Formats: sequence, C-alpha cells, structure tokens
Amino acid sequence: MKKITKLSLVAFAAMNVFTACSSDKSAGVTEEADGRFDSLNANTLLAWSASAKQYRVAVSGAEQSGSAGVWRYFEEAGEGGIAEISWPVSLGSTEETLLNPVIDHCQGICGEFRLKTDSSGEEPRVGIGFSIEGLNFSSQDEVQTKLCVEYSSSAALKIVIDFGDDDEFALKLRASEEMRERCSVYSRMNGSVAESIYFVFESDKDSEGSFNISKINWVKEVLQ
Repeated sequence: MKKITKLSLVAFAAMNVFTACSSDKSAGVTEEADGRFDSLNANTLLAWSASAKQYRVAVSGAEQSGSAGVWRYFEEAGEGGIAEISWPVSLGSTEETLLNPVIDHCQGICGEFRLKTDSSGEEPRVGIGFSIEGLNFSSQDEVQTKLCVEYSSSAALKIVIDFGDDDEFALKLRASEEMRERCSVYSRMNGSVAESIYFVFESDKDSEGSFNISKINWVKEVLQ
C-alpha cells in the first residue's frame, strides 16, 4: 500500500480482521469522576474517548504540549480525481483545535467521504489520524499489544500503524452501521518505533459513505 503523503496541515507526519473486545472497555486507563482521563497506566500505550471530552489522544511517553495525539485529516487524489471529507460543523481555527468542534458535535470524529478515481486509475483516499511520536517499544522483552477501536462506518476501512521507512501495519475494520468496538492483537513490537496511526478510506472505484470514530485504546503485556 502506498504510504500516506505527509501534508502540512491536514496530514500527519499483514492484514487482520478485528475481533470483538472484552467487556472491560477502560482497561489501562485511570479516569477522574467527571470521566476525563487522569493518567495512563503503565501498560497503556495510548487512549482516547470522545465521550470523556478528550480532544487529543493521550500517548505514553509523549509531551502533551507537542503534536503527538492531535487529530488531523488528509485527502489524497490524482489529477482529475476526488478525495474529500465533508464535516458536520465548521472546523477549528488552529492545527491543535482543528477537529475539536467535530468531536463536540458527534461525540466522536464523524463525517462523510467521497472518492472518485482519475483517468490514471490511482486510488483516491481520505483519512483521519494522529502522530504517536515518542511512543516506542524498546523493552528487551517480547511484547504483545491489543488495539481496540469503537466506531461506526458505512464502508470498510483500514487502521494503519506507520513505523516509518515504508513499514506499515494495516488492520481491517469491517463496515458497521451500528457503533461497535473491535480489537486486534499484534505481537511484533519489540524494538519498534511507531510514528503515527490513521484511519483510511480508499477505493479503486467511485464511492462515498459516512463514519464516526469514538474511542481508541492500545495496551501492552509482556509475554512469558
């Protein structure tokens, strides 16, 4: 899969099908009484919940004053093609607050996308995501991780973990008109340094649809 182009504002610097998560949807996260995340537990890599009024993803090891965890979006199409996301409300005025109004309005990040191929056949694509700069897996132990996402979408999509140097790991999310949570286990993490995570819609034919991403949680455990 062609890597996402790193755009200035709206972008960010083996295939498995998700399985149903356990009933414990807050594992690894400490919450305050008002529902806001207070801190990440030792084994939580990142966590975000729109219902907890979080505007950025909490990323383990990252400076929360930096760019890590800030939601952004991208639109990519060849000449003559179309790749666009329509938002339900006006976007924020700065890079850090770009999708905040959407999160408030949707209790998640929701929108409608439209993809139209060009004469070259290049696949158009759109997506949302965030940097996870500062997150690494330098432990000498073999680490297994579980990535869980709560979402709804009228079309199938991919969640891509970008490790840089043309190395990506893509997880497939099936279409679901109802909000649901899906998880996948990934073990090849020892010594890896991840750069970003993004949700991608792409197609080799004209398509359109809607989506809402409301929660993401990534935890790790040392294999015995």
